Amino acid sequence: MCLNELGIGNMCKVKKINANGEIAQKLLDMGFVPGTRLKIVRSAPLGDPIKIKIREYIICIRLNEAKLIEIKEMD
Repeated sequence: MCLNELGIGNMCKVKKINANGEIAQKLLDMGFVPGTRLKIVRSAPLGDPIKIKIREYIICIRLNEAKLIEIKEMD
């Protein structure tokens, strides 16, 4: 499952980043490290971008970036 498929309010853990080069480094720098827990807070009216709480901060990413983040949904 990828991050773009997760519903608002749901928690998950990052499994891996399916990207290479600059985009992979950007996502890692933003905190999308395997094992990190995160939560989808909300999405824009048209669904893109999405707002995510990761660690102790809130960030927004585009859906095309969220598709690169493989996750494991948590209960």
